[in-house]
Amino acid sequence: MIHSYLSILIIFASCIALYLAYWLIKIAAGTVKIPLISTFFMLNYLVIIYIGSVLLNVFHFNYPGLDKRPDLLLYTWLYATAGLFLIPLGMIVVNIATGYKAQEKTRILLAKEINITSLDKSNFTFIVLILLFFISFVVLMIYRRELGILPIEGVFKGFSYGKLAYLRELSINQFTGHYYRYRIFMVNLPLLLLLIAFFMKKVAIKYKLLFYFLLLFNIFVNIMSLMKAPVVFLLIILLIAYIYLKRSIRKKQLISMSILIGTLLTSMSMFFMGNIGRSFRVIFSGIIRRICIGQIMPFFHYQLYWEKFGSLGISSFLPNPGGILPFESIPYTVKIKEFAFPEAFSSGVGGSMPTVFFGQWLISFGPLMALFSMVLLGIIIQSMDIFFVTKLANKKGVFLLALFINIIYFMSGFVGTGYGGILIHNGWIMPLFVILSIYAIRAILKEI
Repeated sequence: MIHSYLSILIIFASCIALYLAYWLIKIAAGTVKIPLISTFFMLNYLVIIYIGSVLLNVFHFNYPGLDKRPDLLLYTWLYATAGLFLIPLGMIVVNIATGYKAQEKTRILLAKEINITSLDKSNFTFIVLILLFFISFVVLMIYRRELGILPIEGVFKGFSYGKLAYLRELSINQFTGHYYRYRIFMVNLPLLLLLIAFFMKKVAIKYKLLFYFLLLFNIFVNIMSLMKAPVVFLLIILLIAYIYLKRSIRKKQLISMSILIGTLLTSMSMFFMGNIGRSFRVIFSGIIRRICIGQIMPFFHYQLYWEKFGSLGISSFLPNPGGILPFESIPYTVKIKEFAFPEAFSSGVGGSMPTVFFGQWLISFGPLMALFSMVLLGIIIQSMDIFFVTKLANKKGVFLLALFINIIYFMSGFVGTGYGGILIHNGWIMPLFVILSIYAIRAILKEI
């Protein structure tokens, strides 16, 4: 064990911390029976941050420098444990400030059925969904033409793992055509349409067919770059939508979904990561490393960097689109990667090293602000929950619910990355724009 007997104490203390945090989150959110922005974020926090922080303080991992600084591993666990309490604390602050009765509102939300209006079922709405789907398909074709070959095609052509890894990097990080612009239409938009069609598929056969076409499209665009996480999150998003549709879920369904996700992760690890022929133990340990250790482990180097050079300041925290702000934005994830692996950078192998959200605050402003970021994030996610839950408790409309689930997924992504640019992000701007546009056009047509 890393800390000898102290590692056993960490395990014991972690179990107590998780138990106390569970009740604190339940009080702050009002329920844990349905996924909210806050509860789903905390679930991701548990899996991606907290479990990994405990494992790093118990087991030895073959990672450069870890064994030399066990004190930083201990600090990693302390930061992660602090987040279990400081995030719900921020949520409770918002509840008190707004007079929000979380338990009452979530109970009403859970009891209310989805309201499908005549406008939702109209031919106009269906045509709009078809047109948006067509736009997504056209953008995918343009992206395929610009790229030349999709990584998923390389699997069927029998390419080696090294060639597949190169294609994966080329399709996203090294794509010269501004990948994020394509992603808006290839990934973000179809996901929103899929959720709308999911809630509408019982209305008419045309919506059911649209749902299955959108499902196949979403599965394809999420695996075409050979990334495992997107398709797993797609299944989880559909599970969240199912919970809101049925207003409950059975343990049998959760177990079935867990088995399906485990099977998918194992299969993709074998065929996409060059693990064919390896033992199940090796594959399983690799999956656990990527899920539970991958994002928290770089925080070790963030602490080392801060210890040696101090804070980078606001220039590493805020983006500077078009150079409109009076500073030059520092790509801190690249800077940390260069600091951690200087030999790789000197040989021309670049890359970046993102980590958990409070890592950005640590490297920008120091330890106290890293802790403050947890409270602030609790304030942000609970404020968003209050807005959506209040609206949906009044009227659980299809489009607003689809937008809410989209935001649940979007916000969960900030567990493993900085959230300095959260105010200007396509992850929420695009779906909000689409929903508001549909509402506006339908209102105009209704007046006419």
